[in-house]
Amino acid sequence: MTILCDVFDLDYNLAHGVFFAEPGFDPGRKWALFADGEMKTILTTTPLVFGDSKAIGIAGVATIPSARGQGLAERLVAEVCAVSEAQGVREAILFAKRTDLYARCGFEVVDEVVRGPIAAMGYSEAAATVPIEQVEHLYSEWCDESPRRLRRDSFGWARWKFN
Repeated sequence: MTILCDVFDLDYNLAHGVFFAEPGFDPGRKWALFADGEMKTILTTTPLVFGDSKAIGIAGVATIPSARGQGLAERLVAEVCAVSEAQGVREAILFAKRTDLYARCGFEVVDEVVRGPIAAMGYSEAAATVPIEQVEHLYSEWCDESPRRLRRDSFGWARWKFN
């Protein structure tokens, strides 16, 4: 966790509680690459379903600053994908700022994040509250429109509510 905090400039004391409380926390899905007896690169996987296909999500890819540029993250991502494929899970997805590293691992951009300002006119907490059942229903309808959309099971919704 120290590597994540250092690389993503997170406050360790604040992140520590969140990191271990996250519903998907599973030490068996934490990956690390060691060199010279030191942990250099880390990442986490999470189980996902797209359409009818199982997939893995890759998150929290981080390399300590002194080891960057050596291809360590690329090696770790490639190993994680190879192990996942050997276990019958052939698809992987991630959200990345730097797509060049992941393109070398065979990933391709399938969508982009679009951001823009939202005018806060007449905001009230009561007006902004939507029952979770309604959110789940609308999301399910949206998913049914395409087999390439992320499905959320009860575990996925628990993680979404936590975040």
